[in-house]
Amino acid sequence: ALNVMQRNEPVAMDTIYARMPAISTGGQKMAQLFIGRISCVADVMGMQNEAQFINTLEDVICKRGEMDKLISNSAQVEISNQVKDVLRVMIIDDWQSELNYQHQNFAEHMWKFIKWNVNWIMNWRNIPGEI
Repeated sequence: ALNVMQRNEPVAMDTIYARMPAISTGGQKMAQLFIGRISCVADVMGMQNEAQFINTLEDVICKRGEMDKLISNSAQVEISNQVKDVLRVMIIDDWQSELNYQHQNFAEHMWKFIKWNVNWIMNWRNIPGEI
């Protein structure tokens, strides 16, 4: 834990589900979104299933550095013992929003903004939603 780069900001996260699988991903229909609360740097990691969440968390820590706090909703996979073990080893604080209060999670708010922009670009370039 002492050799890991420090990010020095809280990071909010949320799991995103899609109706259509992403292109060239082997059928991935879900992704994990990580957004820095101060820098607004966003990382999106594709997943085949929810069991891969712990791998995406470790990948973000390796790529961007160790965050001060991990903000999530109370999804079972995001508060599992494996996640708690990683956070404990890295000395990362965690915080979960209350059930049915999505406005408390910064990632939920930013996902609406990202989704709106992606849809705008797809409409502007006449890209069909189902490819």
